[in-house]
Amino acid sequence: STWDLSLLYHRQSWPRSSLMASTFPRRLIFRTLCFAVVALYVLFSLSSFFISRSSSSESPRRLQEPPGLRAVGDDDEAVERKREHERATSSSSESPRRLQEPAGLRAWGDDDEAVEREHERAAAEHAKHKPRGRILPFTRETVTARASHSIIVTTFVNLQQRLLVLNLYKQAQRVNLGAAFLIFCSDDDVAEYLMARGVDVFMTDAAIAAEVLDKWGGNEHDKTKIVKNKETAVVWGDVTFRFLNTVKYSMIKQMLSWQLSVFSLDNDVALLRSPVAWALLHAWDLDLVAQIDASELPLTPYESLHWIPKVAIPGPCIGIMFIRPSDRVQELFAAWTEEMIHGTEIDQTAFRDVLHRDSSHVHDPAPGRPETKEGLVPWVWAFGGKIKLAALPLLLFPNGHVFMTQRLPQKIGVTPFIVHATFNYGGNDGKINALREFDLYNDDPEYFQAPGGFLAMDMNLTGLPFTSGASVPVGAIPHDHIALIKGQVSQLWDALAVARALGRVLILPRLTCSCEKYFN
Repeated sequence: STWDLSLLYHRQSWPRSSLMASTFPRRLIFRTLCFAVVALYVLFSLSSFFISRSSSSESPRRLQEPPGLRAVGDDDEAVERKREHERATSSSSESPRRLQEPAGLRAWGDDDEAVEREHERAAAEHAKHKPRGRILPFTRETVTARASHSIIVTTFVNLQQRLLVLNLYKQAQRVNLGAAFLIFCSDDDVAEYLMARGVDVFMTDAAIAAEVLDKWGGNEHDKTKIVKNKETAVVWGDVTFRFLNTVKYSMIKQMLSWQLSVFSLDNDVALLRSPVAWALLHAWDLDLVAQIDASELPLTPYESLHWIPKVAIPGPCIGIMFIRPSDRVQELFAAWTEEMIHGTEIDQTAFRDVLHRDSSHVHDPAPGRPETKEGLVPWVWAFGGKIKLAALPLLLFPNGHVFMTQRLPQKIGVTPFIVHATFNYGGNDGKINALREFDLYNDDPEYFQAPGGFLAMDMNLTGLPFTSGASVPVGAIPHDHIALIKGQVSQLWDALAVARALGRVLILPRLTCSCEKYFN
């Protein structure tokens, strides 16, 4: 009772009568023992009930145990048969670890077209489960509604670039660019390819393309070639290439007139972080910011993030540019597109020529923001002193040489926003392979599957000449480097022969070199 418990906690208030003093402790002990016995009986009954119910079926824990674990009490012969089956199954296929090895994998000996068709078929089968993309109208309302903080990220593509742009689209979704990432297609085939994979696209504006074609300099033969080739094969630097880029920058000029800032990207880039936040913080007072093509700059890590050499700015790479809307920028783009229409130069050369007009202003340091040391400035005047031009920080927006050869961001511990796969050989295939090496290319799962399994190899450099840090004078023949590569290529040929004989896919090994071809 409540009175009894109060006495238990306030012993000093117990009655002093001999009767209470002798009977109360005995009654309390007896009640406590009875309660304990009843509680133990109830717990035992409940546990027996649940154990009896679960004994008729396998427990969830047993069902979730790894297959290599043996269930105690199982029949030994059944367990042995199960293990033999698992060994037979594993011997006919490659281990999971091997399947996850880095890319660069290719079914050597298979017909290239057959491999490409198989990849296309697998991708098409995979795309059946995705909602189909749409062709969106190129209007001010549609484009503005997709902007993020009045910023859009754009890329233009034809059928030859479909693999690179699909990879770029997947990365844009991963870094949460979402609807602000706009893809413009120059032909129906690439639009169909992307829409079948659930990608919304825009088509290059027919009216702008017709206007550019009508103004196009040169003869009627060039115009006929443009119309014929713009949906098939486009050769870098030819007349069709120049025409498509003129249409591209004419459309960007149109979007700038809608008071939108534009991050213009080539297809051969990789998005590691969304560049929108960087633009809002660091480019709000600039007209145009472009990537630097230079591969060697005498900068400290801090200077590479905040400053740029004056000598590097006049030769920007237009593969990655951030442009803010203004009347001055409209004038620049009008002059640029006119230069491409009536000239014979590619887009980047024409852009540099336009920037250098009245070049006395190009190298002037920015007023009010002095140089940190000789040759370093935050931005410069260009286009006759009308445009505030800056360079994207080399560590945050590295070119292919800085990121893939020198690996400066990785050594310093900086995660770039965008990586440009320049300074690579082999056209689109070489760029895709370079991106794969750094895990910047999103292959479909089918790419990492080989019915016959894989074959790996280790290079043996014993006896091959290799001197770390050695230099070769300009114009000299690097004999040691050639011998080093020839020894490894010989081993690679042997491995290719073994892989083909076994019907396996060779995992290309890492090749060691002591010399790199110079650029520029």
